[in-house]
Amino acid sequence: MSKRRSFFSIPLIIFFSGSAFAQQSTVVEIQGEIANFIARHFVGVEKSVSTKWDGRDRFGFGPVTRADGWAKIDAMPSWNGFAQHVRVPEVYVNLIRTDMQFGFLYSGQTSANKYVYPSGSFVDRPWENLHPKGNIDARIYSNQGTGYSVEVKYKADPDHPGRPSEVVGMAAQAIAEEFRAVVERYIQSKGIPAKVILK
Repeated sequence: MSKRRSFFSIPLIIFFSGSAFAQQSTVVEIQGEIANFIARHFVGVEKSVSTKWDGRDRFGFGPVTRADGWAKIDAMPSWNGFAQHVRVPEVYVNLIRTDMQFGFLYSGQTSANKYVYPSGSFVDRPWENLHPKGNIDARIYSNQGTGYSVEVKYKADPDHPGRPSEVVGMAAQAIAEEFRAVVERYIQSKGIPAKVILK
């Protein structure tokens, strides 16, 4: 797993009185710790989905294609950005300031069956045991140190366009909620009772 370090940060501004405050505050760089936590708890996650395309008319005649598939996070080849754990016990400040980006690789499998109605008879297998794959880009960022959000976007496999890639893409999108949960679990492990929002 390679990493690209970022050397920028946004200044933290806290209003206080007394010189002891600044001396007792701590700011710890934790971007590597976050990356390792996500690699341990998110890589390997797998989600399954089922869907259908209903081509029946208002009288119930026509084809219905039913498909299922799954997607799995295979690797996290890259990450970059910054994260700081800021603590000032005297004024009950405990927060994480972060803006990090992650690159993931996913793979999947999908098959589909086609039926005709009203009989419900099987007529075709539009695709079988295809293995779309692609990339997922994710971002974690703090909102002025008081809230946390994640964004997850997947890129479809150009070698399996159309519905097969769409099915696996649906599973990849379902993985986004798991990413949100992993990030939230890490933040709460630092004693920060925050909720993470999936954008």
